[in-house]
Amino acid sequence: ILIAFIRYNTTHFRLLPLVSLFYPYLSNLFTILSQKLIFISCVKVYMDMSWDLIIIGGGPAGSTAARYASSAGIKTLVLDRSKEIGHPLQCGELIPSNRQLEELCPNVPDISDLIQLSSSAISRTTDRLDLVTPSGKKLSYPFEGQILNRPVHDDEIAKLAIKEGAIFNKNSTVIDIIGNRVFLENGDFFEGKVIIGAGGPHDPLARKFWNTNLTTVPVSFFLLEAGSQLSNSNFFSFRRGIQ
Repeated sequence: ILIAFIRYNTTHFRLLPLVSLFYPYLSNLFTILSQKLIFISCVKVYMDMSWDLIIIGGGPAGSTAARYASSAGIKTLVLDRSKEIGHPLQCGELIPSNRQLEELCPNVPDISDLIQLSSSAISRTTDRLDLVTPSGKKLSYPFEGQILNRPVHDDEIAKLAIKEGAIFNKNSTVIDIIGNRVFLENGDFFEGKVIIGAGGPHDPLARKFWNTNLTTVPVSFFLLEAGSQLSNSNFFSFRRGIQ
């Protein structure tokens, strides 16, 4: 565009001989600049494909790993198959309170930093945990726990990771991992120096490299309103569910 502008103006102002002297240099300059821009754009595309860390799954484990990695300056990409983090609703809503967790895991440092919950992410609290063994024996323990609002909880953890610099690609279903490349259902792929599988029981990384049958534990559970008691039919249903 600039060369055409110079041509037009030099024709009208009769400076063509002077500008024509520099025209080959200007032409070479613009050619070099265009090549540089193409090179820079190609490098950017490659950098967007290449990551220090790729995490499969944007749930609590994946987002927490992304938060700590990004805060340490590690270029981190999280791939999650959901359209929105925390949706659809996942199981595993009951967790210990931070105080209870400190008692259970006294050697874990900075639990209050590891698990950050807002009041909106907690739907209920509990002070007792009832268990039923496969033989049907009833066990009851004091337990300070929290029932999570999982969509809110998962979204909050993801936002903490994003705040530290992690990039989240939603609607990204991983179909295979070959070497250091992660391939998506839509044909895209990314390269990672380290790949973490945090996709839960159906994690593609675990499915490919480990015998997931060894880590699958069938569990049956149900919720009761406060003050309700477990009946014999409840116990029978639970025992039948875990067999």
